[in-house]
Amino acid sequence: MERERKVKVREVACKSALSRSRLSGLDYALNPYKGCEHGCLYCYSPAVIHYEGREGWGDFVEARTNMPVLLSRELRRLPRGVVGIGTVTDPYQEAEREYRVTRHCLEQLLRKQWPVCIQTKSKNVVEDIGLIGQFKEKEVGFTFTTADDTLREWMEPSASSVGERLKALGALRDADIPTFVFFGPVLPGLVEAGLEGLFTFMAQMSVGRVLVDRLRMHPGIWERMRPCLTARRPELVSAYEAVLFGSPEEYEQLLVEIADTARRAGVSSVVVERP
Repeated sequence: MERERKVKVREVACKSALSRSRLSGLDYALNPYKGCEHGCLYCYSPAVIHYEGREGWGDFVEARTNMPVLLSRELRRLPRGVVGIGTVTDPYQEAEREYRVTRHCLEQLLRKQWPVCIQTKSKNVVEDIGLIGQFKEKEVGFTFTTADDTLREWMEPSASSVGERLKALGALRDADIPTFVFFGPVLPGLVEAGLEGLFTFMAQMSVGRVLVDRLRMHPGIWERMRPCLTARRPELVSAYEAVLFGSPEEYEQLLVEIADTARRAGVSSVVVERP
């Protein structure tokens, strides 16, 4: 597991809590941590935040311990809007169990009853079900990349298992907290097996919608992915290069097929994310 790599965790001070979001449905982004211990093979957060540090992404986590205090001040002067929690990090990674930055930020948001949309891959979100349930407008999204936990272990080494995420979806449903699933990025040749059963369970858990996302080749991603594919699934390297760099039509068809599988399984709303 990735946690056995002894990810470095340190406390830092940030200058602000909320930033304007360009993501659909969100007005603000709030990221209680910088860095993420999950170590996902396909992570594009370093490119999004223009990370150029010396430490490898996935090797460190910075807990922004003063964020709740800053947030309380910002909530007094900013226009009310939907806050996306965890847009470039996981707000419920293991560091949260010690630092509780996410929880303390939620407490501030609850006082003003600002709408929240939480995105995670961690079972730890269930520890805050009682708090999240007090929001009048709330939503929790889980990311899934595969139905196969063996593949999950090397694509997302420190994230919660597929089964743990499904169990968390059930707990959220039982607490009447709306949920959605972010299925992606879609990795050709690695994600197709077992999807019908996975989506059927999501439908049974009353997941509101499934967003099917594509693999976005931001700088550095293929450089991380290629060695891992070469070592584990060398037969897929040329296929990835062809589909992702030369023949996008095949990849687009795969996205459509996955969306169709989710619809057949009974998911009420399925959307294929745009390029």
